[in-house]
Amino acid sequence: MSIRKKKKSIFADEERIVFIKKKKQSPLDIRVNFLTTAKQLKVIGLLVFFLSLPLAASLVSSMTQAPVAMYPVESVVKSPLPVSREEMDCRFGGGEWKQLPNSCGDICNQENKICNPVYTPACDCGQYDCWNGEECVLNPVVEAKPVAGASSSVQTAP
Repeated sequence: MSIRKKKKSIFADEERIVFIKKKKQSPLDIRVNFLTTAKQLKVIGLLVFFLSLPLAASLVSSMTQAPVAMYPVESVVKSPLPVSREEMDCRFGGGEWKQLPNSCGDICNQENKICNPVYTPACDCGQYDCWNGEECVLNPVVEAKPVAGASSSVQTAP
C-alpha cells in the first residue's frame, strides 16, 4: 500500500496562512482570495505611484531648464525681425548691414561698393542728409535744415 500525499496550495492572507485543497475550494473562498490579492496589489500600486511623484516632478523641472552649453551666446539673433529684403540680400552677398540713425536709406558694405569695410563717418550723412549709394544728399522728407551750425550737405565716401 502506497501513501500518496495530496497537493495543497498556499494563499497568503494578511492575518494567517490558509491551506486549501484544490478540489474542495468553494467559490466563496476563491472570491475572498482574489479580493485579498487585488487589495494588496492596489495598495502596492498606490505606494509606487505616490513615491514616484517627487521623482517625476524633479525630472519635469530639469527638462524645462536647458543647460547653458546648449545655447551659446553667439547664436542669439541680434537684428529685429522681420528683416527687409535689402538686408537679406546684403547679408547673403557677404556684406555688413548698417542702419543709419537718420532713418534714411540703410547701407550695405558689399565688396566696398558703398563704404570701407570699417564704416566711417562719411557713410553716415548726419541727421538731415541721406546716403544715396554714392554720396550724401539732402533728405527729401525734411523740409528745412536748421541754420545754426550749418555744414556742407554733400559728402563723398572715402
